Amino acid sequence: MSTRSYRITLTAVGPVHIGTGEKMGGKDYFLHRDGVAVLNVPSFIEHLSPGQLDAYCSFLDGDSRTGLENFLQKAPEMRRIAEKCIAYEVDTRPTKARRGTYQYFEVAKCIKDAYGRPYVPGSSMKC
Repeated sequence: MSTRSYRITLTAVGPVHIGTGEKMGGKDYFLHRDGVAVLNVPSFIEHLSPGQLDAYCSFLDGDSRTGLENFLQKAPEMRRIAEKCIAYEVDTRPTKARRGTYQYFEVAKCIKDAYGRPYVPGSSMKC
């Protein structure tokens, strides 16, 4: 059986989100360049020293309002590791609250192919 590829243009009639059902919180992403980077957690953990791993686990168990960006600002050596362990990046910035801190929202994950690129499954298209 052969596989065929087609290049098509889709026009969304309304807002579209084809999700996986999973959600990410502020502990999953951080500021990077002009956008937001989603951390590849298994890779990140693999590169941490035992002391860094303890600090990261304490962060995960801590205040849910504290985001990964806040944690990495206090740990520059871990930021360097995180910047090498990025799953993917999104061209957006988190919102800042009046007091100057970032607001971290829960974000619904979109469906991706084996290469990490978003796609629209054929079953989701309507004629």
